[in-house]
Amino acid sequence: MKPIEHSWLNLWSNLRGAALPLAFDSEGRANVLLITGKQDESLAPASSGIPTLPYTDTLHIQLGFQPCWEKTAKTPQFERFSFSTKNILDGGLAEPNNCGSQKVAVHPGELVLYVKPLSFWQRMRD
Repeated sequence: MKPIEHSWLNLWSNLRGAALPLAFDSEGRANVLLITGKQDESLAPASSGIPTLPYTDTLHIQLGFQPCWEKTAKTPQFERFSFSTKNILDGGLAEPNNCGSQKVAVHPGELVLYVKPLSFWQRMRD
């Protein structure tokens, strides 16, 4: 498995607000800084250049890929997946890789997701 690059994911800390689109870098990483503050400040870039999002108990992610950790609907590109912010920050979180044998060590603050490209038929449903 290779890291995802030249793609993106959508991230919500609150499903009522706008999604924060995050681009993957050449190593397959998408970084975000969780902050406490006013909702209006959530999409403003931090001084470090890392996008910011308000801290909530759950992060919601939408991918343009087939997740490798669970069976999904026929159109996984439209599904939202939820993860505990506390679990991610406390010890890191890696979902199972049911698409291959590759595993990576996670560190506090990291969420590792294994995905694969959508099939032809999944892309046609878009």
